[in-house]
Amino acid sequence: MVRHMCLSVEGGIKNAKELKGCIEENGQTLETVAEIRACLQKHLAAGRKRLPFGDCLGFSFENGCPGHNEEDARRHDAIMKIARAICKEEKTCERWCGLTDDCEAYRAATKIYEERKL
Repeated sequence: MVRHMCLSVEGGIKNAKELKGCIEENGQTLETVAEIRACLQKHLAAGRKRLPFGDCLGFSFENGCPGHNEEDARRHDAIMKIARAICKEEKTCERWCGLTDDCEAYRAATKIYEERKL
């Protein structure tokens, strides 16, 4: 069973000093405690209790990773590599890429992945 890591938003606010240089927002790395707390407060205000450290299909902002079997996790990782390579809006997209399969790039990448397997 694969379980992806996540950050407790409240814990991140309390320990913002430890997160300097670890959080990126709008393409910019957050370096100050104030920036980190402000960013995490926005997530908390949006109802997000947890934030993913990486790609996790089915991630819950309430509970974190639902758990995956190894084959599904490897498949999703491979599809995400393809999706990032073909995504035209990677830097501007407001989605949480890697958490959902509802984007055009992910659907196209899934098709490419399945064709390569044949």
